[in-house]
Amino acid sequence: MTIRADMTTLTPEQRQNWPQLSQTLIGILERRAQQALGVLESSVYQKGEDRFIVELPGFTSEEAARQVISTSARLEYYWARTVATDKNPSRAYVQERDADGEPLFRRATAGPTEILEPGTPEYDRMVRSWQLITTGDTLMRAEARSSLTGEGYDLLLSFNAEGARALDDLARRTMNMRENIAAVLDGKVISIAFIKDGVRFTDGSVVLEGRFTVEQAKRLAELLNAGALPVDLVEENVNRVSPTIGEGAKDQIIFAGLISFVITAAFLLVYYMFPGLTALLALLAYISFAYAAFKLLGVSFSLAAIAGFILSIGMAVDANILIFERLKEELRNKRTLLTAIDLGFRRAFPAILDSNACTIITTIVLMNIGTGPVRGFATTLMIGVLISLFTAITVTRSLLLFFVHSGIGREASWYGLNRGWFGERLEAGADERPLAIVQKMGRYFLISGLIILPGVIFMAMGG
Repeated sequence: MTIRADMTTLTPEQRQNWPQLSQTLIGILERRAQQALGVLESSVYQKGEDRFIVELPGFTSEEAARQVISTSARLEYYWARTVATDKNPSRAYVQERDADGEPLFRRATAGPTEILEPGTPEYDRMVRSWQLITTGDTLMRAEARSSLTGEGYDLLLSFNAEGARALDDLARRTMNMRENIAAVLDGKVISIAFIKDGVRFTDGSVVLEGRFTVEQAKRLAELLNAGALPVDLVEENVNRVSPTIGEGAKDQIIFAGLISFVITAAFLLVYYMFPGLTALLALLAYISFAYAAFKLLGVSFSLAAIAGFILSIGMAVDANILIFERLKEELRNKRTLLTAIDLGFRRAFPAILDSNACTIITTIVLMNIGTGPVRGFATTLMIGVLISLFTAITVTRSLLLFFVHSGIGREASWYGLNRGWFGERLEAGADERPLAIVQKMGRYFLISGLIILPGVIFMAMGG
């Protein structure tokens, strides 16, 4: 979507602060796309001074996108003092409801069919004749909930102290007068109801009764929670782009993932032998669980998301390698097979938990400060790491114990104890010839710094 900010509606002060205001606008549009539309990998960026591009990969409903992205979502609460009530029936306007419960208005002197249409001058004059109580700026939280009357859904709105004082002040001044409070969203009345006898708003909680459908209520709540736009937006065009350009890259990354899986499976079977077979079975279970979770959560399978998924497969194997190395170490120390399995899992678990916790923390940071593909990569990686932690500890252990108790895999020769291709000899002589890491920390800090330095330089250059 290409949308343009209507700069003519800005005050001189807002024009002066437009760079900061445009960043606020981008943040609101991103929250709307992610929360109200559910597009985790949405991208919003500025083009020129007043144009913004919103990309929604995987989202197909143009009408829903228009309703969420382009609407200002300015919520205003009014005392509808010119609308007739039970105790004051001789006012300028009368309210009715259509078959769906949506509020309708007409002049008191007009016929039943002369309904005022939202956006018309007469409708706007009616709203301007009311007294403003508070706006969405004082709104803290909106939540969809089932209506107490059993007819559709309502919104439970929570206002801050300023909004609560304004609402409660009106309730106190009009106590037992059954005056109407109207909720106006972008110039249209979406709810109007009288203040019940004795009701106060000291806690800032207000029920917005609108007989909404569950989809309408949830989407409206997300819109209000994302915040009102600081400027009106004008839609210029909506383009639907087919994924033909990315098809080749997608096929390549999937092919690379399959090659990686085959090489990983071969390594597990050759180097770890029987435990490697159980790890491979657990890995297949992990892929099934992760894919099901992605589909259930509605994750878009973009290139970045697929890359995060493939990386999480490697991390699932990493956890098994830590376990099997401890298992081999216990077997070399003349432990029985069942004892070695128990100690191997138990002693490898802290290292596995630490590494996965660090990865999860990193993904949380990426999800909060990243945009578009970065957020998709972080999402699939975090879900994959959480599931891999379960499969590595629970599924692999259960399979290994099942096979051993069934009489399969009881031979020590099936565990590759003699395979020492990756520094096992160095580890075996660690007691006699320890590596002086702490004593030579300066050297290792220097090496780490030299490795990090190019990345810092490229970050400073914006690359």
